[in-house]
Amino acid sequence: MRLSCVLAAAAAVSVLGGAVRAQEAGPAPAPSPIPTPEEARSSPPGEEIDPADAAPAADDPGTSPVPLPGESAARAKPASPEPASLPPVQRSNIFYSPTGHILPAAVVQAGLSVDTGGSPVGEVAIGLGDVAEFGLTVTDLLRARHEDDGEPDGLFPYALAHFKMGVAEDRMFRHQPAVALGFRKSFERDTDEHRSRVAELYLALSKELSSALTVHAGASFWDASLENLDGDEVTLHGMSGGSAKNQLRPFGGVELRPLVRAQIMAEVFWVPELVYRAGAPEDIRLRPELAWGVGYDLSDWGQVQAGVRVPDIGEVNLLDAQIFGQFKITTTRLRSALGR
Repeated sequence: MRLSCVLAAAAAVSVLGGAVRAQEAGPAPAPSPIPTPEEARSSPPGEEIDPADAAPAADDPGTSPVPLPGESAARAKPASPEPASLPPVQRSNIFYSPTGHILPAAVVQAGLSVDTGGSPVGEVAIGLGDVAEFGLTVTDLLRARHEDDGEPDGLFPYALAHFKMGVAEDRMFRHQPAVALGFRKSFERDTDEHRSRVAELYLALSKELSSALTVHAGASFWDASLENLDGDEVTLHGMSGGSAKNQLRPFGGVELRPLVRAQIMAEVFWVPELVYRAGAPEDIRLRPELAWGVGYDLSDWGQVQAGVRVPDIGEVNLLDAQIFGQFKITTTRLRSALGR
């Protein structure tokens, strides 16, 4: 009986002592909240706050906060990097003659030209895989004349399709010029009681010698056919008697850039001239033409050009010269859409 009373008294004393010690220690301190960057910057001197302990601001674009419970993973995903910039669009032709450059893949270029001859002409081309270019052109460069009156007239409209493939500058080895091999072929044109066709195979080279100077050079191999109502047909290769030198002609040009957006250009090229004869076989001749003028880049997508073209350098007939103006648009929207 005495033993049980002693044990009960000892247990009561133990419980009472634990309660007294808990009361003396006080309540457990609550965990301190993580300060925000604003609180860290406004803390009084002497209280150093570790930047690693500061909570990132929710509107800080350079941080990727940990998603809260219930927050979607898509919202917490970091922003995707910007797409790579498009390559610069080089000049695919000077005014009329081709260059060694081609349009980048899926880049579309369209142009409209008018001159004092009164014939609006145009072209459209698209780059294929950074190694080729395809396009359609409506031109009045080809001329025809009756031998009796001797006054040539531009054939309008004269439609051609062209395909050009090549390698960009410095692509294969250092100081390598841009090289392009192209072919232009006209649709058959039936007018003035004659049926005609032309074709051109050319090799063009372009080299940027400095930030202010680029030179272009190449060679064209021409062929053409002319047929009258009687079915008599003459061809340029037939008239050459098998000699390729009568069909081969050089061309070239120079491009100066005195200002960032302005260019001064000049070029020499060759085109066929069709000669109609009464009571005799027709004739086909290659005539040199000269063009010079300026270009100005309105923006990355638009350019204007203006200049003078002399249809036949050999005759030096300024009354036959033409003043022309061109407007070109280049768009990369198709390339951007395909990239996305």
